[in-house]
Amino acid sequence: MEAVDRILGIKPDTLTSFVELVHASDRHLLQKAIDNALCNNGSELLVEYRMRTRRGDIRIISSRFEVACSDSGPRMIGTFHDVTSARRSEQELQLLRSQYWHADRVAHTGVLVASLAHELSQPLTAILSNAQAGLRFLSQEPLDQQEIRDILKDIVADNRRARQIIDALRGMIRGKKTGRARVNATDIVREVLALLHGEFVAQQVEVKLACSGGCFVQADKAQIEQVLLNLMLNSIESMRSQPAEKRRIQIQVKRKGENEVQISISDTGVGIPRDQLGSVFEAFWTTKVHGLGMGLAVSRSIIDAHGGRIWAECNSDRGALFLFRLPLAL
Repeated sequence: MEAVDRILGIKPDTLTSFVELVHASDRHLLQKAIDNALCNNGSELLVEYRMRTRRGDIRIISSRFEVACSDSGPRMIGTFHDVTSARRSEQELQLLRSQYWHADRVAHTGVLVASLAHELSQPLTAILSNAQAGLRFLSQEPLDQQEIRDILKDIVADNRRARQIIDALRGMIRGKKTGRARVNATDIVREVLALLHGEFVAQQVEVKLACSGGCFVQADKAQIEQVLLNLMLNSIESMRSQPAEKRRIQIQVKRKGENEVQISISDTGVGIPRDQLGSVFEAFWTTKVHGLGMGLAVSRSIIDAHGGRIWAECNSDRGALFLFRLPLAL
Protein backbone atom coordinates (compact mmCIF):
# COMPACT_ATOMS: atom_id res chain seq x y z
CA MET A 1 0.00 0.00 0.00
CA GLU A 2 3.06 2.28 0.00
CA ALA A 3 2.32 3.07 -3.66
CA VAL A 4 -1.17 4.22 -2.68
CA ASP A 5 0.32 6.54 -0.05
CA ARG A 6 2.94 7.95 -2.43
CA ILE A 7 0.68 8.46 -5.45
CA LEU A 8 -2.64 9.38 -3.88
CA GLY A 9 -1.38 11.02 -0.67
CA ILE A 10 -3.60 8.82 1.51
CA LYS A 11 -2.29 6.77 4.43
CA PRO A 12 -3.05 3.05 4.13
CA ASP A 13 -4.52 2.92 7.63
CA THR A 14 -7.18 5.44 6.63
CA LEU A 15 -8.47 3.25 3.81
CA THR A 16 -11.84 1.72 4.52
CA SER A 17 -12.10 0.27 1.06
CA PHE A 18 -9.64 0.39 -1.80
CA VAL A 19 -12.48 0.42 -4.32
CA GLU A 20 -13.98 3.54 -2.74
CA LEU A 21 -11.02 5.55 -4.05
CA VAL A 22 -11.70 4.43 -7.63
CA HIS A 23 -13.57 6.83 -9.89
CA ALA A 24 -17.27 5.95 -9.78
CA SER A 25 -17.40 5.34 -13.52
CA ASP A 26 -14.55 2.80 -13.33
CA ARG A 27 -15.52 0.81 -10.23
CA HIS A 28 -17.51 -1.74 -12.19
CA LEU A 29 -14.57 -2.24 -14.58
CA LEU A 30 -12.12 -2.80 -11.73
CA GLN A 31 -14.45 -5.12 -9.84
CA LYS A 32 -15.05 -7.16 -12.98
CA ALA A 33 -11.29 -7.53 -13.51
CA ILE A 34 -10.81 -8.71 -9.94
CA ASP A 35 -13.70 -11.16 -10.20
CA ASN A 36 -12.30 -12.55 -13.45
CA ALA A 37 -8.91 -13.08 -11.84
CA LEU A 38 -10.53 -14.97 -8.97
CA CYS A 39 -12.60 -17.13 -11.30
CA ASN A 40 -9.84 -18.03 -13.76
CA ASN A 41 -7.53 -20.08 -11.56
CA GLY A 42 -4.80 -17.55 -11.08
CA SER A 43 -4.72 -16.08 -14.56
CA GLU A 44 -3.12 -12.65 -14.75
CA LEU A 45 -5.22 -9.64 -15.75
CA LEU A 46 -4.21 -6.06 -16.61
CA VAL A 47 -6.64 -3.18 -16.12
CA GLU A 48 -6.49 0.63 -16.18
CA TYR A 49 -8.78 2.82 -14.10
CA ARG A 50 -8.97 6.27 -12.52
CA MET A 51 -8.47 7.09 -8.84
CA ARG A 52 -8.84 10.34 -6.90
CA THR A 53 -6.04 11.77 -4.71
CA ARG A 54 -6.49 13.46 -1.35
CA ARG A 55 -6.28 16.84 -3.17
CA GLY A 56 -9.02 15.79 -5.57
CA ASP A 57 -6.78 15.18 -8.60
CA ILE A 58 -7.56 12.28 -10.92
CA ARG A 59 -4.75 9.80 -11.60
CA ILE A 60 -4.76 7.00 -14.17
CA ILE A 61 -3.67 3.73 -12.56
CA SER A 62 -2.52 0.54 -14.25
CA SER A 63 -2.82 -2.62 -12.16
CA ARG A 64 -1.95 -6.23 -12.84
CA PHE A 65 -3.86 -8.72 -10.73
CA GLU A 66 -3.22 -12.38 -10.05
CA VAL A 67 -4.44 -14.90 -7.49
CA ALA A 68 -2.00 -16.61 -5.14
CA CYS A 69 -2.90 -19.64 -3.08
CA SER A 70 -2.18 -19.73 0.64
CA ASP A 71 -3.11 -21.84 3.67
CA SER A 72 -5.96 -19.45 4.42
CA GLY A 73 -7.27 -19.59 0.85
CA PRO A 74 -6.78 -17.61 -2.35
CA ARG A 75 -5.29 -14.13 -2.03
CA MET A 76 -5.41 -11.28 -4.51
CA ILE A 77 -2.04 -9.78 -5.40
CA GLY A 78 -1.83 -6.69 -7.57
CA THR A 79 0.59 -4.06 -8.78
CA PHE A 80 -0.17 -0.34 -8.70
CA HIS A 81 1.44 1.96 -11.33
CA ASP A 82 0.66 5.60 -12.01
CA VAL A 83 0.56 5.98 -15.83
CA THR A 84 -1.16 9.40 -15.90
CA SER A 85 1.71 11.26 -17.57
CA ALA A 86 2.18 8.63 -20.27
CA ARG A 87 -1.51 8.46 -21.10
CA ARG A 88 -1.89 12.24 -21.17
CA SER A 89 1.13 12.51 -23.48
CA GLU A 90 -0.51 9.99 -25.82
CA GLN A 91 -3.75 11.97 -25.73
CA GLU A 92 -1.95 15.23 -26.48
CA LEU A 93 -0.08 13.59 -29.36
CA GLN A 94 -3.32 12.21 -30.77
CA LEU A 95 -4.95 15.64 -30.44
CA LEU A 96 -2.04 17.28 -32.26
CA ARG A 97 -2.17 14.64 -35.00
CA SER A 98 -5.91 15.20 -35.42
CA GLN A 99 -5.36 18.96 -35.68
CA TYR A 100 -2.78 18.41 -38.42
CA TRP A 101 -5.18 16.11 -40.26
CA HIS A 102 -7.95 18.68 -40.06
CA ALA A 103 -5.70 21.58 -41.13
CA ASP A 104 -4.58 19.58 -44.15
CA ARG A 105 -8.19 18.90 -45.17
CA VAL A 106 -9.10 22.57 -44.84
CA ALA A 107 -6.04 23.58 -46.88
CA HIS A 108 -7.57 21.78 -49.85
CA THR A 109 -10.98 23.41 -49.47
CA GLY A 110 -10.41 25.79 -52.39
CA VAL A 111 -9.81 22.96 -54.84
CA LEU A 112 -12.73 21.00 -53.43
CA VAL A 113 -15.09 23.96 -53.70
CA ALA A 114 -14.08 24.51 -57.33
CA SER A 115 -14.70 20.84 -58.05
CA LEU A 116 -17.96 21.00 -56.14
CA ALA A 117 -19.18 23.92 -58.26
CA HIS A 118 -18.45 21.97 -61.43
CA GLU A 119 -20.08 18.79 -60.17
CA LEU A 120 -23.18 20.52 -58.83
CA SER A 121 -23.76 22.44 -62.05
CA GLN A 122 -24.79 19.25 -63.86
CA PRO A 123 -27.53 17.97 -61.50
CA LEU A 124 -28.77 21.52 -60.80
CA THR A 125 -29.04 22.29 -64.51
CA ALA A 126 -30.86 18.99 -65.04
CA ILE A 127 -33.26 19.76 -62.16
CA LEU A 128 -34.05 23.18 -63.65
CA SER A 129 -34.57 21.78 -67.15
CA ASN A 130 -36.84 18.99 -65.90
CA ALA A 131 -38.86 21.39 -63.75
CA GLN A 132 -39.39 23.72 -66.73
CA ALA A 133 -40.37 20.77 -68.93
CA GLY A 134 -42.80 19.62 -66.28
CA LEU A 135 -44.50 23.02 -66.20
CA ARG A 136 -44.91 22.91 -69.96
CA PHE A 137 -46.44 19.43 -69.86
CA LEU A 138 -48.88 20.52 -67.12
CA SER A 139 -50.30 23.16 -69.46
CA GLN A 140 -51.01 20.65 -72.22
CA GLU A 141 -54.25 18.79 -72.81
CA PRO A 142 -54.65 15.90 -72.37
CA LEU A 143 -52.18 15.65 -69.46
CA ASP A 144 -49.53 12.93 -69.94
CA GLN A 145 -49.26 11.63 -66.38
CA GLN A 146 -46.53 9.09 -67.20
CA GLU A 147 -44.35 11.83 -68.66
CA ILE A 148 -44.82 13.90 -65.50
CA ARG A 149 -43.91 10.88 -63.34
CA ASP A 150 -40.72 10.33 -65.36
CA ILE A 151 -39.75 13.98 -65.00
CA LEU A 152 -40.30 13.90 -61.23
CA LYS A 153 -38.21 10.72 -60.95
CA ASP A 154 -35.38 12.45 -62.83
CA ILE A 155 -35.58 15.45 -60.50
CA VAL A 156 -35.40 13.18 -57.44
CA ALA A 157 -32.38 11.31 -58.87
CA ASP A 158 -30.53 14.55 -59.70
CA ASN A 159 -31.31 15.93 -56.26
CA ARG A 160 -29.85 12.81 -54.63
CA ARG A 161 -26.73 13.14 -56.78
CA ALA A 162 -26.27 16.76 -55.64
CA ARG A 163 -26.75 15.69 -52.00
CA GLN A 164 -24.12 12.97 -52.36
CA ILE A 165 -21.62 15.49 -53.74
CA ILE A 166 -22.25 17.90 -50.86
CA ASP A 167 -21.99 15.10 -48.27
CA ALA A 168 -18.71 13.95 -49.79
CA LEU A 169 -17.25 17.45 -49.50
CA ARG A 170 -18.50 17.83 -45.93
CA GLY A 171 -16.91 14.52 -44.98
CA MET A 172 -13.57 15.60 -46.41
CA ILE A 173 -13.25 18.92 -44.56
CA ARG A 174 -14.90 18.22 -41.21
CA GLY A 175 -12.64 17.81 -38.21
CA LYS A 176 -14.53 14.95 -36.58
CA LYS A 177 -13.35 11.46 -37.47
CA THR A 178 -15.93 9.08 -38.83
CA GLY A 179 -14.64 6.06 -36.93
CA ARG A 180 -13.25 2.89 -38.41
CA ALA A 181 -15.42 0.44 -40.25
CA ARG A 182 -15.08 -2.34 -42.81
CA VAL A 183 -15.13 -0.55 -46.16
CA ASN A 184 -14.32 -1.39 -49.77
CA ALA A 185 -11.09 0.38 -50.75
CA THR A 186 -12.29 0.63 -54.36
CA ASP A 187 -15.43 2.49 -53.25
CA ILE A 188 -13.29 5.02 -51.35
CA VAL A 189 -11.14 5.61 -54.44
CA ARG A 190 -14.19 6.08 -56.66
CA GLU A 191 -15.72 8.62 -54.27
CA VAL A 192 -12.54 10.72 -54.29
CA LEU A 193 -12.39 10.50 -58.09
CA ALA A 194 -15.98 11.75 -58.25
CA LEU A 195 -15.17 14.56 -55.86
CA LEU A 196 -12.20 15.67 -57.99
CA HIS A 197 -13.85 15.10 -61.35
CA GLY A 198 -14.17 18.82 -61.98
CA GLU A 199 -10.47 19.37 -61.29
CA PHE A 200 -9.48 16.55 -63.64
CA VAL A 201 -11.62 18.08 -66.39
CA ALA A 202 -10.30 21.60 -65.76
CA GLN A 203 -6.67 20.40 -65.87
CA GLN A 204 -7.32 18.04 -68.81
CA VAL A 205 -6.05 14.99 -66.94
CA GLU A 206 -6.91 11.50 -68.18
CA VAL A 207 -7.64 9.11 -65.31
CA LYS A 208 -7.71 5.32 -65.45
CA LEU A 209 -8.77 3.04 -62.62
CA ALA A 210 -8.04 -0.69 -62.37
CA CYS A 211 -9.42 -2.59 -59.40
CA SER A 212 -9.77 -6.13 -58.10
CA GLY A 213 -12.57 -7.58 -56.01
CA GLY A 214 -12.51 -8.27 -52.29
CA CYS A 215 -10.34 -5.28 -51.32
CA PHE A 216 -11.92 -4.56 -47.94
CA VAL A 217 -10.06 -2.67 -45.20
CA GLN A 218 -10.85 -1.64 -41.63
CA ALA A 219 -10.40 2.10 -41.86
CA ASP A 220 -11.58 5.60 -41.08
CA LYS A 221 -13.05 6.40 -44.47
CA ALA A 222 -12.60 10.18 -44.21
CA GLN A 223 -8.91 9.82 -43.38
CA ILE A 224 -8.16 7.41 -46.24
CA GLU A 225 -10.03 9.79 -48.56
CA GLN A 226 -7.72 12.52 -47.29
CA VAL A 227 -4.64 10.46 -48.19
CA LEU A 228 -6.00 9.82 -51.68
CA LEU A 229 -6.90 13.48 -52.07
CA ASN A 230 -3.34 14.49 -51.16
CA LEU A 231 -1.77 12.06 -53.60
CA MET A 232 -4.11 12.87 -56.50
CA LEU A 233 -3.75 16.63 -56.08
CA ASN A 234 0.04 16.24 -55.95
CA SER A 235 -0.11 14.28 -59.20
CA ILE A 236 -2.22 16.96 -60.87
CA GLU A 237 0.18 19.65 -59.68
CA SER A 238 3.21 17.75 -60.96
CA MET A 239 1.75 17.53 -64.49
CA ARG A 240 0.88 21.21 -65.02
CA SER A 241 3.98 21.76 -67.17
CA GLN A 242 3.15 18.76 -69.36
CA PRO A 243 1.20 19.03 -72.64
CA ALA A 244 -2.47 18.20 -72.03
CA GLU A 245 -2.30 15.00 -74.08
CA LYS A 246 0.41 13.64 -71.77
CA ARG A 247 -1.33 14.25 -68.45
CA ARG A 248 -2.34 10.81 -67.20
CA ILE A 249 -3.02 9.30 -63.80
CA GLN A 250 -3.33 5.54 -63.34
CA ILE A 251 -4.80 4.20 -60.12
CA GLN A 252 -4.79 0.55 -59.12
CA VAL A 253 -6.50 -1.19 -56.21
CA LYS A 254 -5.61 -4.82 -55.58
CA ARG A 255 -4.94 -7.40 -52.91
CA LYS A 256 -1.28 -7.92 -52.12
CA GLY A 257 -0.48 -11.29 -50.68
CA GLU A 258 -2.99 -12.79 -48.27
CA ASN A 259 -3.26 -9.98 -45.73
CA GLU A 260 -2.96 -6.60 -47.46
CA VAL A 261 -4.69 -4.26 -49.89
CA GLN A 262 -2.49 -2.05 -52.04
CA ILE A 263 -3.48 1.24 -53.68
CA SER A 264 -1.09 2.84 -56.16
CA ILE A 265 -1.25 6.20 -57.93
CA SER A 266 1.02 6.78 -60.93
CA ASP A 267 1.39 10.03 -62.87
CA THR A 268 3.35 11.43 -65.80
CA GLY A 269 4.57 14.54 -64.02
CA VAL A 270 8.03 15.86 -63.24
CA GLY A 271 8.73 13.01 -60.85
CA ILE A 272 10.91 12.92 -57.73
CA PRO A 273 14.73 12.83 -57.72
CA ARG A 274 15.81 9.36 -56.63
CA ASP A 275 18.03 10.73 -53.88
CA GLN A 276 14.97 12.46 -52.35
CA LEU A 277 12.54 9.54 -52.33
CA GLY A 278 13.25 8.91 -48.66
CA SER A 279 12.53 12.53 -47.70
CA VAL A 280 9.18 13.19 -49.35
CA PHE A 281 7.17 12.12 -46.30
CA GLU A 282 9.07 14.35 -43.89
CA ALA A 283 7.25 17.37 -42.49
CA PHE A 284 7.83 20.62 -44.43
CA TRP A 285 9.45 18.85 -47.41
CA THR A 286 7.92 20.30 -50.58
CA THR A 287 8.70 21.20 -54.17
CA LYS A 288 5.79 23.64 -54.42
CA VAL A 289 6.49 27.37 -54.28
CA HIS A 290 3.58 27.99 -51.91
CA GLY A 291 3.40 24.53 -50.36
CA LEU A 292 3.59 23.88 -46.63
CA GLY A 293 5.10 20.41 -46.96
CA MET A 294 2.56 18.80 -44.62
CA GLY A 295 0.36 16.81 -47.02
CA LEU A 296 2.58 13.74 -47.39
CA ALA A 297 3.65 13.86 -43.73
CA VAL A 298 -0.01 13.81 -42.69
CA SER A 299 -0.69 11.00 -45.16
CA ARG A 300 2.07 8.87 -43.67
CA SER A 301 0.77 9.55 -40.16
CA ILE A 302 -2.70 8.38 -41.20
CA ILE A 303 -1.47 5.21 -42.90
CA ASP A 304 0.85 4.41 -39.97
CA ALA A 305 -2.06 4.81 -37.56
CA HIS A 306 -4.00 2.27 -39.64
CA GLY A 307 -1.20 -0.29 -39.36
CA GLY A 308 -0.13 0.16 -42.98
CA ARG A 309 2.80 1.70 -44.82
CA ILE A 310 3.26 4.24 -47.62
CA TRP A 311 6.18 4.92 -49.93
CA ALA A 312 7.18 6.53 -53.23
CA GLU A 313 9.01 5.26 -56.30
CA CYS A 314 10.14 6.65 -59.64
CA ASN A 315 8.37 5.43 -62.75
CA SER A 316 10.57 3.74 -65.31
CA ASP A 317 9.68 6.30 -67.99
CA ARG A 318 8.36 9.47 -66.40
CA GLY A 319 6.63 10.70 -63.27
CA ALA A 320 6.16 9.38 -59.76
CA LEU A 321 4.46 6.34 -58.27
CA PHE A 322 2.96 6.48 -54.77
CA LEU A 323 1.82 3.30 -53.08
CA PHE A 324 0.29 2.45 -49.74
CA ARG A 325 -0.91 -0.76 -48.17
CA LEU A 326 -3.51 -1.42 -45.50
CA PRO A 327 -4.33 -4.61 -43.62
CA LEU A 328 -7.01 -6.67 -45.33
CA ALA A 329 -10.33 -6.87 -43.47
CA LEU A 330 -11.91 -10.28 -44.02
